[in-house]
Amino acid sequence: MKRGNRKRVSVGLLVVILTLVLSVTAFVATQLFNSKEIAEHLRDRNLAVAFEGSEAIEIN
Repeated sequence: MKRGNRKRVSVGLLVVILTLVLSVTAFVATQLFNSKEIAEHLRDRNLAVAFEGSEAIEIN
C-alpha cells in the first residue's frame, strides 16, 4: 500500500471509530438518565421542575 493511501485509510478508520463511540455514548446516556437528571446536571432547576410536572410529555 502506498504511503498516502495508508494515511487516508487511517483517517477513515479513525472517523468510523469516533462515530461509533459517540453513537454508543449517546444511546447509553438516554437509557441511564431521565430528562430531570440531565436538567439537574446542567444546573437548570426550573427545567428539572418542569420535567417533574404531571403535564410534561415524554417524546421518545
